[in-house]
Amino acid sequence: DLAFFKALGGGVVRKKSFLLALLNPFSTMYKAYRNIDAKTKADATLTGEGLIMGGLFVVNKHRVVFQHKEKDFGTVAPIEMVLDAVDEAVKK
Repeated sequence: DLAFFKALGGGVVRKKSFLLALLNPFSTMYKAYRNIDAKTKADATLTGEGLIMGGLFVVNKHRVVFQHKEKDFGTVAPIEMVLDAVDEAVKK
């Protein structure tokens, strides 16, 4: 039901235009695609919704400690910030 993606988007599923990303030479999509190993590319399927922007929540039972929203295809949260947020979430 896409509840996680709606939570990231404030109630709306955030989608990126594939055509705009494809036409943008500065898009991180190209770099992300180059970094995927050959086996993963070979095993990939075209099923599913590939234009939904993802993200990450680190939560504890009281609140959202850290939130990262994909700004472009393949952008990931800085691992140091995620680990710090996990430490903080566990302590409280």
